[in-house]
Amino acid sequence: MTKLGDLDAIKGVLVFDGNMLVQMVSKMLSELKIQVSTDEIDSDKVVRFNDITIPLEIRGHGKAAGIDDLGQILLRSGRYNNADKTPVKGILIVNGHKEVPLEKRGEDFEKPIINSAKELGICLMSTRTLFNIWLDYIDSGTTTLQQDLLSTTGELKYKK
Repeated sequence: MTKLGDLDAIKGVLVFDGNMLVQMVSKMLSELKIQVSTDEIDSDKVVRFNDITIPLEIRGHGKAAGIDDLGQILLRSGRYNNADKTPVKGILIVNGHKEVPLEKRGEDFEKPIINSAKELGICLMSTRTLFNIWLDYIDSGTTTLQQDLLSTTGELKYKK
């Protein structure tokens, strides 16, 4: 598990994009007992819970998540559905407004994206939510994140 002294490095999940963001999110999920792997279909990140394949789309933006992000996770989910015929649920993890100070950031997901994700069975999670869940896990040693990811359609809100 990450030591609290590594907290500055973990905070990168709130400002990174690209490969650095993917690596940091993967590390945090791993510490939360959710194993992330690189999939053979498209070399992107996935998690598997029992017979459920969950493609992850992890993105950093200077604004809120857009329709392109939702489209990408739909495309990836469709590939899994066609490839191995197992139930698929996509998860979009976004570091939105990454250049803006945390206290001034807007919403990571706009209402139309949230509504579309609900209709399509996609889970949306901000890196701010992931960071807060991770901090609580460091403190308490317990988390319901796996259950929350599987049961949430639309935006996963942090519940302490």
